[in-house]
Formats: sequence, structure tokens, C-alpha cells
Amino acid sequence: MSKSLGILAAALLVQASCGSPVGNDWLVRTNTDTITVREAGESWAALEPEGRAVFLGAGDPVPSFLQALGRRSILKRELDASGIAVSLKVRVFERARARSSMFLALSDSLPATLARGYGDEDILFFREHMGSTVWFTDVSTGVSSGPVHLPELPANLAAALSEAVPGERVSCGAETLILDSILVADSTLLAETLADSVRVGRLAVSRLSSAEASRIMRETERRAMADMTVDTSLVLLMAGGGTPAPEGTVLRSPLLTLGPEELEWEIAFSSLSTPVSPSSPTWLLYFIGNLVRLEAGAALFRERWPEEAEDIMAEAVEYAESAALDELYERNVLSSLIVSDSMVEAEFDSLDEPPLLPRRRVLEMGQVPPGMIEDVRSALAAEDYGELRRLLRPYSTFEGFDTGSLVSMPVTAEMVPDAMGNIVFSADPMDTVTWYGPMETRLGTVMLYRTVRELPGERAALEDIRELLEARVRSRLEADGLQAWIDALEREAGLEMNLELIRRLPGDPGLWSDL
Repeated sequence: MSKSLGILAAALLVQASCGSPVGNDWLVRTNTDTITVREAGESWAALEPEGRAVFLGAGDPVPSFLQALGRRSILKRELDASGIAVSLKVRVFERARARSSMFLALSDSLPATLARGYGDEDILFFREHMGSTVWFTDVSTGVSSGPVHLPELPANLAAALSEAVPGERVSCGAETLILDSILVADSTLLAETLADSVRVGRLAVSRLSSAEASRIMRETERRAMADMTVDTSLVLLMAGGGTPAPEGTVLRSPLLTLGPEELEWEIAFSSLSTPVSPSSPTWLLYFIGNLVRLEAGAALFRERWPEEAEDIMAEAVEYAESAALDELYERNVLSSLIVSDSMVEAEFDSLDEPPLLPRRRVLEMGQVPPGMIEDVRSALAAEDYGELRRLLRPYSTFEGFDTGSLVSMPVTAEMVPDAMGNIVFSADPMDTVTWYGPMETRLGTVMLYRTVRELPGERAALEDIRELLEARVRSRLEADGLQAWIDALEREAGLEMNLELIRRLPGDPGLWSDL
């Protein structure tokens, strides 16, 4: 705060002590809610810097902020009345958000915490056995393990195996192991690496903490997975598109129990960030198991870092509220929004001048099947273009082609995949006979192409820019619909601001909480 602003704020505070506004006076109110001066100040203080910047960038920051507080109160009332805020979808989204955030936090926090527990003896052992890789077998189970970096094994196991020779049995707690084999790196290379003691020390702590964290997480997940049961008949029914009875239970475990609808919302949440395949029984079973693994990690995080877990839960609640508001917006604005052909045509007619389309070409382009490159070259050399077209396959990842066709719609250089546009468009546009290639793309696909015809830059017709026009119309309708909906809610709620009081308050809302 500048010196002059500080003096002004101090003066206003003095005025406030002499019969001016106090913290309990109302600033914003509706038919059902009241926001006081102090509450508004506390809300301002709770904003992140980016949130404050939104209001500070407005022409009149304080009224804009207070109007936003009033609207938030109104929307909360609407959410409560709609039942969306307590719907199964929102509850699942809140839980899923918290789970995934805690698991990610565990992946960072666990190794970092473990790293602080390693001392000079641990680093010395790591240095002494840095070049050793072992294979060993558990006598009681017959399970073999390896190759494993010796110093990254649990300390007691690493110590026992470090003293053994191949074929020797060693005891490690209740386990009896056989050292099957050991491989030691070249001593000269090891000496060069070990010479940088600081770097090796950092490496030792990093590798030891990562290995221990992985063991803890694997054991946590193993215990969780051992106690879970999955109704595979329901999984098969859902994968096939069937509708299970809502009272059914797909997953049952001490950490997480899911009915069919809950599982569907878990998949919907996951689809926001990763690809999903709910029609595949194999994928569904993996997904269910992974939910349990993530839940086990989240439970471990809550146990070790309860305060941080509370912060994550608070963020998850905010995320769920945002998802609920999105659905409220969908119901009240987007669901009734229709972009008609006549609207698009009117938008096109309103343009001063249609945009100029870039230079485009129609291409014939195909990919060479694996193992057919010599056949393609022979067809090219013989100018047997019928055979060539028979050998080539459509470039299916290129959206500019119709399914099953080698010939594209008119495309720009930017639309040609794998950065081949500059090469394609550098060829003589009048040459519609020569095939260029074979050329290998970055993805390893071998391609050939020829120019069918070139279309010079020209003014766009309606169909050329229909999608762009539809987006413009839709954006305008959404903005108008949102404003109309908010205005109606404000009238219904009787939203009003105490303008006379606002004029007498300090200009910095951060000072209001002390009034």
C-alpha cells in the first residue's frame, strides 16, 4: 500500500470510530441473506491474489466485488434448492478429486520425508555396493527376484546379501533366501563416479528414499487389494451397455464401496483428464482396482499428513461446488440454447467482408504398409499408378481425408500431419502427375503424395466458416442467456447493496474486517 493510501485509510478508520459504519452493518442483502461489512472484509482477505486482481482490474472494484458476493449467495441458494450440491455426481466428484490429489501429494511427500532419515552410514553402504546388482530366490515361496540394485533393497536384506556368494543361503528375519547371482560393474567406471562424493551422496539419498517409498506404497496397495471383492457379473453387464439394479454393489472393500451409478460417475470424473474405455471389461476391472490403489495411497497420506489432507479436502469441496455450479448453468442456460441455421446465415450476412481463405490443396496421400516399400518403389518406377493405389493405405489419422479414401478435402499446410505441410506445399502446384516419396515421418510411417489441384486464396463461403460462425453465435447466446438468468435471480432474491454505506467505507476492503 502506498504512503498516501495508508494515510487515507487511517483517516477513514478514525472517522469510523466516531459514529461511522461498524463491522455488523449490512453491505449486501437478499430476501434470505445478509452480508456485513466485516464478513465482506474477511471474504476479500480470503481471496487469492489472482482473484483480487479480477476485481482490481474492473472499472469500479468495490461494487463489482460486493455484487459478486451477493450473486454467490444467490447461486448457493439456487444450488441448495436444486439438490445438485448433494447429488451423487457431486459427492463422487468431491471424493475422487480429494483422492487423486492426496495420492499425488503422497508421491511427492513420502520420498521427501524418508530422505531426511538417511545418514552417513546409509550413504557409505550405498557407495560400497553401488555397482552391485543381484538375483535371489525366496526359499519358502520359490519366488525369484531380480535384477535388483543391491543397496536399494531393504537395509537388513541388502546387508545379508552383500556378505553372501552365489548359491549361498542367507537368513533375513523370518525369510531364507538364496543368492542366485551377483553382477558388479566395472571398477574403473565406478571409481570415476565415486570420485564426485557430493553427487553420489545426493544420488544415494534420492535412490534410497524412492525405493523405500515404492515399497511402502506397494505394501499399502497390496493389503488394500487383498481385501477387495468385485462383482464381475455386474462389470460384464455394464461393459455390455446393460443397466444394473441401482442397489447392486460392484466393488466392496474396507476403503471404498461402489454401486453401479457411483462407478459411472467415477469414470466420468476420470474422463476429464485421461482416456477411458468403459465398454471393455478388462479396462473396467483395471479401473476398479486402480481406484482402490489410489484410495489406499490417500488413506496413507491422511494418516501421515492430516493437516495437509484437510487443506486438500477443502480444495476438493471447492472443486465439487464448481462442478455443481457448472451443472446448474447447464440446466438453466445451455440446455435451452439453440443455434439455428438462420442465425448462422444472419451472422455471415453481417460480416463486412468474408475472411480470405489461405492457399489450399487437394492431395492424394497414402501410407505404405509395413514390408511393402519395395513393391511401392517398383510400382512407381513402372509408373503403374493403379498398382500403387492398390498398395497404399489411407492416412487414417489425417482428418482431411474421407474414410477409406486417398484423396483429401482442400487442406492448408497447417492441416497436413507430422509437420509435412511445408514439404507438400513446396512442390509445383501445376504438377499433378508426380508422386513424391516415399518419405518417413517422425512416427516411422512411410508416406507418398501428389498434388491433385491447388485452390488459390479466395473469399470464404458460408460453409467454409460455418463452424466459426456457429461458435460466435453460441458464445453470444451464452453470454446473453447467462446475464438474463443472473438478472432474473437477482430480481427474485431482491438483491441490493448499501451504496450510501459503501461511499463512507475505506477504499481498501482489506481494512473492513477490523471495523
